[in-house]
Amino acid sequence: MKSGPACHCTGKIEGVMGIPAKRWLYLFTGSIVFFCIGIVYAWSIFAGMFKDIFPSWTSTALATTFTIVMAFFCLGNFSAGFISKKLSTRAMLAMCAGLIGAGFIGVSLITENTLWLLYLSYGVVGSFGVGITYNTVLSMVARWFPDKIGAASGTLMMCFAFSTLVLGVGANFLSPIFGWRMIFAGLAVLMTLVVAVAAMILKLPENNISMQNTRAPDNRRSFPKAEMTVDEMLKSNAFWMFFIWGILLLVAVYAIMGNVKQCVLELDQTATGIATFSVTLLSICNGFGRMLLGSLYDRLGRIKTMTLDTSLIIVSSILMIAAFQVRSVPLMLLGVVFTGFSYGGVPPTSSAFTVDYFGANNYSMKFGIVTLYIFVGAFGSSLAGIIKDKAGSFRNLFYILILLGIVAFILNLLIGKRRVKD
Repeated sequence: MKSGPACHCTGKIEGVMGIPAKRWLYLFTGSIVFFCIGIVYAWSIFAGMFKDIFPSWTSTALATTFTIVMAFFCLGNFSAGFISKKLSTRAMLAMCAGLIGAGFIGVSLITENTLWLLYLSYGVVGSFGVGITYNTVLSMVARWFPDKIGAASGTLMMCFAFSTLVLGVGANFLSPIFGWRMIFAGLAVLMTLVVAVAAMILKLPENNISMQNTRAPDNRRSFPKAEMTVDEMLKSNAFWMFFIWGILLLVAVYAIMGNVKQCVLELDQTATGIATFSVTLLSICNGFGRMLLGSLYDRLGRIKTMTLDTSLIIVSSILMIAAFQVRSVPLMLLGVVFTGFSYGGVPPTSSAFTVDYFGANNYSMKFGIVTLYIFVGAFGSSLAGIIKDKAGSFRNLFYILILLGIVAFILNLLIGKRRVKD
């Protein structure tokens, strides 16, 4: 995405008649794109299916796929800022349509002896394309909503989260009927068409569109008065404190998210149905949390929103400990709800924080760098597995997560308001 003029956040878009209405079309289009490409995160659903299809594939081999997905999604997200300096937005999305389509077509061609093709197609090519698309579309839509960047980002990310729940579960359900190869080929066609059409619809605001601050600043949030360069961002204390905050929250979230089913079964081995439901419940709360906390960022500002988000994971861990203490599955499900909403708050907060603290110019690259915490945080699931193997229970995990939450809480308070250039 080509860098445009500075976007001084919060305000209405003026200058060309009809533009305010047109931006809702872009938000709707972006939401459809996110709903489709979010299926790359449905690997936890597909892993069980492939285990049944190819019995020789070990759990470790299947788990490696998700690690590759996370790595190349982050790499694509990060690379989008550099690629945008060479290609137009339309060209970038057209390229992504080809990458995602090729990736999922590749999955439809794998055999039991070509595990490497799964890694290459789903893990590398498809996920890299999804990462670039994610950053490109989010960056573009955010430019149209300087007054509602939290809500707009939250809407897109909610659709991304619900993709796993709807398309992932739907694909898994239809696979026995139409065959898994046909399903993945169909997904390839669907995502290619959606991203290609979006490439023709989405565009940046024109240079003559003014995005002026029309709401009086207050003490609820900081308003950027000058743009930071990427180098200045990387040298700022705010960046590193937020980056570590994101890692701490995602380590905690992924530790629970990747093992929630096993946690329920540890309490009650007969509660298989509830254990499966706990995964769905977390996904639903994650989706709605993205919209809710994104909107709260616009209304309450960074400090209160991040305080709430951090408090949710601390309370969730306390509830999990209590659930193990009294052997209560309902109490654990309540903890799952808090975890889901906490997870949902991280992505839209990151998007809004990037603009608030570092400016809208070169947003694509800045956001890609800020969200590299995703890859580090993904190791939370492995941490939980190690603790379970050593201690024989997930219970001790949550004491560690409370500690991580407290550190994140302190970092949030230390960030303060943005320090701007004179």
